[in-house]
Amino acid sequence: MSKTFFRMILFSGLLTIFLTLSFSFVAQSIFENVTADNMYAKNIKELNIISDFVERMHNTTQQLTYGLSEDASLDAFLRGSSMDSADAYLQMIELKESIKTNPMIHSVSLYSGYTGEYFSTLTSRSGEDSYFKNLVESQNMASMLQPYYRALPSDIYHTSAVVFSYFYFETDNDGNVTKAINVNLDASQLCSYLDTLKGNNTHTYIIDLHNQYLLDGSTQIHSLDDTNLTFSQKILDADAGQGCFTDKSQGKEQLITFQVMQQPNWILITEEPNTDFQNAMNTVLQYLILLMALLIIAGLAFSFLFFRRLYKPWGTLYQQISTDRESAPQPSRLYDDVQAIQDSIQLTQNQLTDFLKYQNSTRNVLLEAYIRALLREDTYFIEKLADSDRRDFEAFLIQPAEIAVLRVAHWAQIKSNLPGSSDACTYSLMQISRQIFLPNADKPAYKWVYLEKGQFLLLFFPELAAGSREGFQKSLAELQQHFTSQTGLSATIAVGGTSSTCQELLGACREALTLLKTSILYERQCILPLPQPKEESDSVAHSEQLENALLEAVCSGQSEEAARLLEELIQTYRQGNQEIFVLYLTQFFLRLDKRLYTAGKLQDTQAGIPFTFYHILSEAESLDDIRELFMDDMEKLPSVDDSASSKTTLLVSSIKDYILAHYPEDISLKFLSAKFNLSQGYLGAIFKDTLGISVFEYINQVRLDAAAKMLIETNLNTKTIMGKCGFINESNFYKLFKARFDVTPKTYRTQNRPL
Repeated sequence: MSKTFFRMILFSGLLTIFLTLSFSFVAQSIFENVTADNMYAKNIKELNIISDFVERMHNTTQQLTYGLSEDASLDAFLRGSSMDSADAYLQMIELKESIKTNPMIHSVSLYSGYTGEYFSTLTSRSGEDSYFKNLVESQNMASMLQPYYRALPSDIYHTSAVVFSYFYFETDNDGNVTKAINVNLDASQLCSYLDTLKGNNTHTYIIDLHNQYLLDGSTQIHSLDDTNLTFSQKILDADAGQGCFTDKSQGKEQLITFQVMQQPNWILITEEPNTDFQNAMNTVLQYLILLMALLIIAGLAFSFLFFRRLYKPWGTLYQQISTDRESAPQPSRLYDDVQAIQDSIQLTQNQLTDFLKYQNSTRNVLLEAYIRALLREDTYFIEKLADSDRRDFEAFLIQPAEIAVLRVAHWAQIKSNLPGSSDACTYSLMQISRQIFLPNADKPAYKWVYLEKGQFLLLFFPELAAGSREGFQKSLAELQQHFTSQTGLSATIAVGGTSSTCQELLGACREALTLLKTSILYERQCILPLPQPKEESDSVAHSEQLENALLEAVCSGQSEEAARLLEELIQTYRQGNQEIFVLYLTQFFLRLDKRLYTAGKLQDTQAGIPFTFYHILSEAESLDDIRELFMDDMEKLPSVDDSASSKTTLLVSSIKDYILAHYPEDISLKFLSAKFNLSQGYLGAIFKDTLGISVFEYINQVRLDAAAKMLIETNLNTKTIMGKCGFINESNFYKLFKARFDVTPKTYRTQNRPL
């Protein structure tokens, strides 16, 4: 009987193990396929978001490039026989204004095959951009309108920004390049998309098949040959436009999803562990352990009762149960099984906690991306979100909130020297906010979102912070102080106002961003409050006398006097509104650069004095920067002595004498520049700076004065006098004469001829 019983127990155990293993293999196969399909669908959705953005970026660049190639005014500019630096500078400013409506466009560079000169919206003349220059010289037509990922040379463009460069060439019948256009797109937006779509242990890449480089969400350029992506060759050999496979070359199973783009020739890739499958299998394993433990307990209990029923009377069984528990044998095996079940339950709880943390992290990333998309009005990204996520985010953003934006100074240098600086700053701001905004609150009373270019959006919810709205600005000052002391970075904060809807939030955020954009009016490390309407007028008189004094101080190398006059000029123009302030300072620095350029030409220097003061307004973030950059440029600037001024006066006097002697002849700016061996732009600049009028206006004045004199002293008819004075067009002569003397030639003769 006992042998049969033990055989039954053994058979039941083996059957249980067999069924358990079979169930495990079947469950593994099912879960692996289901979870892989789910993750593939999710990854393809993310890749579609990137693909849409890249396609729009590529199409926008093509339209802009072909538009520039057909621009008649730009073509006329590049065909000019001699292009003055000041004219080129103004042309580049006009081109920069025309393209700045598109936030993706970083800059544009041009090449003129007629003059062999390079131009850029960053520095007017682009200089020796080696890559652009090599393409032009080699006429590498294969690079036309294909994005090339590169960092702009800082020694030429004064920026180390990473951009996507597109190139377009036009050639003549002999194959020589007549015009080349280089459009640069800011790579930070695409890198931001890649960073946004990353989750825990997830990587998103872009492989450029044309240029053989890898983009990984950072503004670092990687050659495809230098990377250790073992699965890249498998993707390159694939025939399908998109697909999914697993890779175990790194010692762990990774799920690879890819999508091939035709224009441009890129491959979008996501790499992540199959965490859904692992979590599912861990859950199945836990339930299997629990099931086996229950079966073992049931088997032991059944065996115990069955054995006692066959070999012991019920009385003995009752006595054994009633005896002292301490003298009874300890059920050590049963205890071990129960402990295993408890350990399994604890493991399940830990894994569930980790999964919830991951899920919350993903939702936070999507929420921040959703807010950035609202500010950029990016409907493509918003439409790609699930309806449930969009509703949750909208419900979150309609809570009453105070809005502020913090901007870190010198962000471009910080980002280039410290990779991951945006994440580090966000973490630091969260830690400081946890201390300031009531750390004992049940729910977080704040939300930080990184926008771009060192700007961080703060959403503060007073209701969650027990009514601390009144101390919000005071808390911001404390936060600003802690942030600077912990990171060593200078930050300016702009208050945007309150919001209780998505539209109000966007309006308040844009208000704060506008304040930061015009924070050049203020000192750094300050709190910019909401602007209050002024009762008095915002206008301020243009102080030409003060500007002229400052020009003379700069040109004569008087640093201390120049600093004093600049401070006086700033305080004068600060009395107006922000538009007047920026306008007047811009006009002044342009005048200063032009004056220094002219002075450098007069000193017969090879390159002239470098006119670099205008860059101050583009690089400055506050009045502190304006003062500092101004004094830096003053130290580089050689002094201009009075001999240059006297030489200018003598040269202009010679030009005037020639015009007075030959005004009846055909005189033009081109003729005078050849006569005095000067460029047209330079001759026109010094003439107008000295006399206050252009060469053409002075010639007309001399001719009109001579005509007026002949009308009084001779009896010649008006048409004959007009020809003798150098005028060709009769209607133009009458128009100019009336503009100068307020009367017609006939009336002038009648009024001024002696009786």
